[in-house]
Amino acid sequence: MEEDSDDWEAERGGRMGGIRWRIAVSAVAIPAWMVFILLYAFLWSQGFTDYQNLVTLIVSFMAVFVGVGLVWGSMGMRYRSMM
Repeated sequence: MEEDSDDWEAERGGRMGGIRWRIAVSAVAIPAWMVFILLYAFLWSQGFTDYQNLVTLIVSFMAVFVGVGLVWGSMGMRYRSMM
């Protein structure tokens, strides 16, 4: 059984293959959030109050934070038995 898991890991890029896409997701999600906030501030926020704009900022940040956290948390749960 151990050989099967080693073959699978080698086929998928080993342990580094799992971290590469997580780094890529993090590297894309955070700048994408910043671009969204800038576009929102300059193009779409004129009709809203300051409170509504603040809520949009906080909720969008939380969505990105939760998404990136889920991506990295899944790896932590997978490898927690190895620590």
